Amino acid sequence: MQKIAVLRPLNLLIIIFTLLCLRFFLVEPMLTGVTNGLGVGIDPQLNYLQLALLTASILFIAAGGYVANDMADVEIDQINKPGKNMIGILISQKNALRLYYALTGLGILLSLALAVYIWNYNLAIVQTAIAVSLYFYAFYFKKTFFPGNFIVALAVAAVPFTYGVYEIIPLQEVYIFIQEDYPEFNFNFLAYWMLGFTAFAFVITLSREITKDIQDLKGDSQFGSKSLPAVMGITFSRIVIVVLYLLSIWGLSYLYFNYLRDGATLVYFSILGFLFFVLIIVTILAKTSRHFARVSDLNKLVSLLGVLYTAVVTYMMSNIES
Repeated sequence: MQKIAVLRPLNLLIIIFTLLCLRFFLVEPMLTGVTNGLGVGIDPQLNYLQLALLTASILFIAAGGYVANDMADVEIDQINKPGKNMIGILISQKNALRLYYALTGLGILLSLALAVYIWNYNLAIVQTAIAVSLYFYAFYFKKTFFPGNFIVALAVAAVPFTYGVYEIIPLQEVYIFIQEDYPEFNFNFLAYWMLGFTAFAFVITLSREITKDIQDLKGDSQFGSKSLPAVMGITFSRIVIVVLYLLSIWGLSYLYFNYLRDGATLVYFSILGFLFFVLIIVTILAKTSRHFARVSDLNKLVSLLGVLYTAVVTYMMSNIES
């Protein structure tokens, strides 16, 4: 079981959870609403097998990225997380490298198989780009100033973005005939939702990565890592994290007052906004590595609650239909 930990099974479950929420709580209810409104049957473009292939390709690439990350952190983790990194203890560096190549290669192959299955080869570029980014992050940018955090945030944000690409581009191609009767209709509304979840994932992941860098500052400094806290200091890093959380609160407020003025969204966004304020406070007050670890855990909880907003979307669509 300890060997499995290198794959970050909890994080992989979160990826599955995110994709399922986007499919069943966002895309399907919205397309059902459009179907009822236009009187034209519109279905998601990925069937369940294709969705499973997409999910598997993302999972394998993500798991490979986690293995590469642990390979790059063997020495640092001896100080920051003694006994938790299994590379060099239960898994040799050589076998870990083989596992990384196997997982990443399988993920890319599955993306190619899916691209062939749906007759759109260009879509496989998305997962390949993610795999390449994770490779450069782990082996080149992980110990550099800020680009490493940026790449990780992009990789996490790529989960909703990738699913959106695989659904929206085919939808636009298959249902182009609808524009003959409804010239102003397009699927941009769905793209905006996907971009919203993508932006949320990016901002909250970037803040969590900087928080983790503060948590790991002791080991990072000893091995020459040029993370944001190591270069600019903890105070400056706190300010960046707080600004990111304030940006999230502003984003929620902007969406509510300009686009989503319903009661359910008000309650949900108020809860998220309150939790972001809590994150700001605990980030400012955190002193030790353990404190910052708890901030990181709370950040992950907020990110999950952000994904669960898709259930509110389902509720809103059901009210419109009734």
